[in-house]
Amino acid sequence: MASAKELRSKRGGWTGGRLLKGSDLPLKQYGITIFVHDVIEAPENFGSPLVAKIDEVHGAKWFALNVTNMGKMEEEIGDDFTKWGGYDVTMKKVEVKNPQTNAPAIGLEISEVKKSKRKAEPVMMEDKPY
Repeated sequence: MASAKELRSKRGGWTGGRLLKGSDLPLKQYGITIFVHDVIEAPENFGSPLVAKIDEVHGAKWFALNVTNMGKMEEEIGDDFTKWGGYDVTMKKVEVKNPQTNAPAIGLEISEVKKSKRKAEPVMMEDKPY
C-alpha cells in the first residue's frame, strides 16, 4: 500500500460527486468540524488520492482529501493514512479554483485535527463510494 506522501505526489486535484464540499455549508457558516471514521485510497477515476468516511453532514458521508488537506493530516497524524480515523477535523471555507472549469469555488481547508474520544468505524467493502 502506498503512503499518503507517495499518493499525494502521484495524484492531485479534486472531483465532486456526493462528497462534502464547501458549498454544502450555509452562507453564514464559515467552518465545520467533522468526525473521520476511516480514510481509503480513492479509485483511479477520482481526482483526489484519498477519501475520508465521515459522520453524515449536509447529506454527505464522504470527504475527498485534496493534496493540501492530505499534507495537514500528514503533519498532524503522520504519513500512514490508515491511522487517520478517529479524529475530529475542523475545516474552514476557502476560495479555490474548480479543477474542471477553473472558475472560483468554495472549498474546505483543514485548520485543526484533534484525536476524538469517539470510536471510529472502518470502511467495509459495501460502504465504499465507488
